[in-house]
Amino acid sequence: MPSIRSTFSPTAPQTTFASPEEEAQLAAVGQRSVLEGTPAFGAGLRRSMLTMPAGLSDALGQTLEPLYPEAAQPLFDWATANREQAAAIPMPVQNFDDVNGVGDLGSYVAGKMGENAMNVVPAVVGGAAARYGLRGAAMSPLMKTGVGAAAASFPQQMGEGVGALREDPAILANTTPGQRLAAATLYGAATAPLEAPEEALLLNRAMGTGAVVKNIFKDGIKASMKDAVKHVAKAVPESALTEGVPEAVEQGLQQKMQGFYNPQRDTSKDTHDLKEAFFGGWAAGGGTATIGRGADVAWAQGRGATDAIKGLLA
Repeated sequence: MPSIRSTFSPTAPQTTFASPEEEAQLAAVGQRSVLEGTPAFGAGLRRSMLTMPAGLSDALGQTLEPLYPEAAQPLFDWATANREQAAAIPMPVQNFDDVNGVGDLGSYVAGKMGENAMNVVPAVVGGAAARYGLRGAAMSPLMKTGVGAAAASFPQQMGEGVGALREDPAILANTTPGQRLAAATLYGAATAPLEAPEEALLLNRAMGTGAVVKNIFKDGIKASMKDAVKHVAKAVPESALTEGVPEAVEQGLQQKMQGFYNPQRDTSKDTHDLKEAFFGGWAAGGGTATIGRGADVAWAQGRGATDAIKGLLA
């Protein structure tokens, strides 16, 4: 039954009738208008909060599908709905091709940092757990953190592989659940280590075991500031190697996997997607690397202050 919506003017009330479908369309327009005003990082974060659990749901669904397809399908449906909701969230600057100035670049970087935010969480938690759990192993703290980050990233990476396979109807029709499980598992195992370096470096730096830089108490303000700027600026080339290149490799592996199971797939956007994966990863990783390198500088100043106080009290 149509609902009744009343609006009031200074002269007389006006009553209009709207069907449930029209009400839904109006609500969608209103929601989109609100989302369009969301800052780039916030919009990216909202996307990340939908896509990260979608990947985990896909991974679980694919694990169950060979034996329990009736239990797997709701998980796939929920993941698909999440991704559709995420795609509907407008970004101020969607692609690197849309960057036309410094302001656009800032929005692009902020958006990509937001989109990557939730993906960092499992890797950081896994890295911290391994750092503690493997404390007796003959490995450096960074290596321990990397092992844990890679292991924790596997389910999410497997889910990405599942999503890449399920988005093509031809692949769904021409493969069995077991084949898709094997392919997604292999993809996850191959790409999870690629996700580890940036998060491992971030956690290592956050815990004060990163690079040693100059501090104002020992080396003076001018020398310390110059050293700090140089150290943080290295986040740009670092993130290209630790996030940009891995993301492009992952995108390329998805395309190869899709092409293996569907040789007739449309490849017209492959080059664009590879470029976007690189620049998007570079942008997201640049923020993470900057934060981590900033932590190195903060730790150095803290240690310098501690040493200075000890010297005064000695």
